[in-house]
Amino acid sequence: MRIAILSGGLAIAAATCLALVPLGLAPHRTASGPMLVVASPLGGGAAARVAAAGGRLIGPASTSWAVLATGTTPEALQAAGAWMILDPAAIAAICGGGQ
Repeated sequence: MRIAILSGGLAIAAATCLALVPLGLAPHRTASGPMLVVASPLGGGAAARVAAAGGRLIGPASTSWAVLATGTTPEALQAAGAWMILDPAAIAAICGGGQ
């Protein structure tokens, strides 16, 4: 039962990530500023990838598979195991954050 739930959760996370790409939210390389880091929820989740890359968490909320982070580079985050690094402004635009 636990394996089925786990694989279902991974499928949802993967589908979410794949759904963002056609919307023009392919991995965006930001040199500075906040980044939305998406990673596997296993092994400490996205927060662990940020810590391994030498960054720090920011923002009022996070999930096991996505966090807002700063203080590191997209390359370091990818080397630490992040699936995608996105510019949070792009997601805010899609969700109506700029209105």
